[in-house]
Amino acid sequence: MVLEKMDSVVCNALTGQQLPVHFYLKFLNYGINCLREINMDVMRNVIAVRLPLSDTGAARVPCDFLDWVNVGVQVGQYVKPLTEKQNINRLRNVDATTGEIIEYPRTQIRRWAGFRDDLFPGYYGSWINIANDRGEATGGIFGWGNGKEKFSFKYVKERGDIQVDSNMPQDSLYLEYISDGLDKCGCDTMINPYAYDTIKNYMIWQYHLNTKKLMRMAPMWEQQYSTSLSILRARMSPITPADIIAVMRRNYKATNKN
Repeated sequence: MVLEKMDSVVCNALTGQQLPVHFYLKFLNYGINCLREINMDVMRNVIAVRLPLSDTGAARVPCDFLDWVNVGVQVGQYVKPLTEKQNINRLRNVDATTGEIIEYPRTQIRRWAGFRDDLFPGYYGSWINIANDRGEATGGIFGWGNGKEKFSFKYVKERGDIQVDSNMPQDSLYLEYISDGLDKCGCDTMINPYAYDTIKNYMIWQYHLNTKKLMRMAPMWEQQYSTSLSILRARMSPITPADIIAVMRRNYKATNKN
């Protein structure tokens, strides 16, 4: 894929405004601010990583993490998604004598959830009161779906990590997340050519907006930036005319005609 350097965008904007290189740092700062904004929801800068789990079942998110897209465990070539559960405790389990952070007891979790490992192991033996004393299923398994997933997680924002439940047998976590793209941002940062004009127009708009003599021209460049941003959104959108036609025709059904 062909990429452009941020340096090229800055130099292009400076040349277009007939400005000397002394304004380079100011325009570079404008470009980084624009890149931060469009990376959130326009450029869809999604990164996949494998995170190690600590002894307490927590994985530290990367420094450029904005929001998670998919959390799961790796099963060969495929990824099994984990279910997000809001009832996972946000507080760590602390040893009362030593003050160290420890893992929550697994036996306590399994008994609270209703597990009986010694009673009819398997699908019908996972829950109490669904089998009689002869091992015959009596029914009563309602809502056995996503809400009954064995492994789950919760993103704890104030701690900056992803907490999984203590029943998790894996020692690593698969994470797809939205990155702000600014972990090593500078003049050598590579950007998508689709965003070239958007970043350039944003630089010029901010330059006029923050220059008293040129402030009257700021609304015009704001409109230029808004137009280029709309074009960028259209270019990055995966929707095609065929998709739109398919959506419009989805509610139409064939019927017999006389």
